[in-house]
Amino acid sequence: MLHNSENVLREQAKAAAKKKTRKYVVLGSILAVAVIPSAAYAIISGITGSGTVEGQGYETQNMTISEGAASPKLFPGSQTDVSFKVNNPNPFPVKLEQVAPTGFTAKDGCAVGLFSSTLPLNGTAFTFPGFSDSDLTVPANGSKTVTIPNAVKLSETATKGCGFTLPITVTGAQKVAP
Repeated sequence: MLHNSENVLREQAKAAAKKKTRKYVVLGSILAVAVIPSAAYAIISGITGSGTVEGQGYETQNMTISEGAASPKLFPGSQTDVSFKVNNPNPFPVKLEQVAPTGFTAKDGCAVGLFSSTLPLNGTAFTFPGFSDSDLTVPANGSKTVTIPNAVKLSETATKGCGFTLPITVTGAQKVAP
């Protein structure tokens, strides 16, 4: 019987030693995972760099006018809308502030005096009364068609339909987001 109890005691001692060894291996693994990244961080954190950054200012581009038209065609006593496309080559939206006619020429043998206009034909600017903000905002790198209703009227005393040429200049400013 003594022989059996020695074997039992040996087996119990081996089992206890395995449990202790597992505890130390698990504890060692946990410490390694916790300590090694800290050491790596301490080694990496000392790296620095320096340099210079330079920026350049954007040079704004002028807008252009295209596709100017008057519709419908004028006959004695009638009015016509004036429309034109404003092209904005800038990387920001532009809000139109005014349009200024830079001249007015009658065509088809008609006299300039037969015409009247809601646009000031004397060189002063039209400031778009009654137009909404969205009607006057030309998108970045885009275009916007603007229509001025009943902009030009042909007198009732005209004896025939008459055309005209109306060069214009638009002015605007960068539209800042609200």
